Amino acid sequence: VGLRWPGTWGTLSGRIRMNTARRPPHPSRLLSTLACTLLLGSAWAQTPEVPPPGTQYYSNGMLREQVEQTRSRRVERSFYPSGILRHERVFAMDGATPIPEREVEFSAAGVLLRERRWAAGAPVVELEFQANGQLISKKEYSGAGATRELQVQTFFSSGVLASEERYALQPPGPPRPIGTQRRFSASGLPQSEQV
Repeated sequence: VGLRWPGTWGTLSGRIRMNTARRPPHPSRLLSTLACTLLLGSAWAQTPEVPPPGTQYYSNGMLREQVEQTRSRRVERSFYPSGILRHERVFAMDGATPIPEREVEFSAAGVLLRERRWAAGAPVVELEFQANGQLISKKEYSGAGATRELQVQTFFSSGVLASEERYALQPPGPPRPIGTQRRFSASGLPQSEQV
């Protein structure tokens, strides 16, 4: 037997049962909810995937260009239609300013053709290769400011050293030869020297 309250109808237990009872949803509401779910699912399925900014593709679907960037680093890549890496540049980010660190180029066969490296934005080394991977030339930078120097070496197709030169770098003027400039024969024998 439930408790009766003056001036109210029914019992307290009866009112609790009435308030907590759940009515079954109307069939029209069920159909409306199902229709909305199906429409949203169809819209999501038809929405094309958006590539990241800086990403481009060839007509054959292969990746053409790609950019990856974080707060501290940026990498730019380009590819041949075959999917082989063609060019890659790596930067350190100083705020919004990219500072070069490394750059490489490859042939369509995937052979390294050129490599450049920097330290704190200043060039350190530059290498060039033939299509068969043989080193053609090598440039190395050293020192800083008024004492900055550049050493250049070139090579025959056999890999034998062909020349060796050293320069003082004093921008904005052109490189100034310093030390001994050497030339070699294809067999590696000294041919000439100039001081």
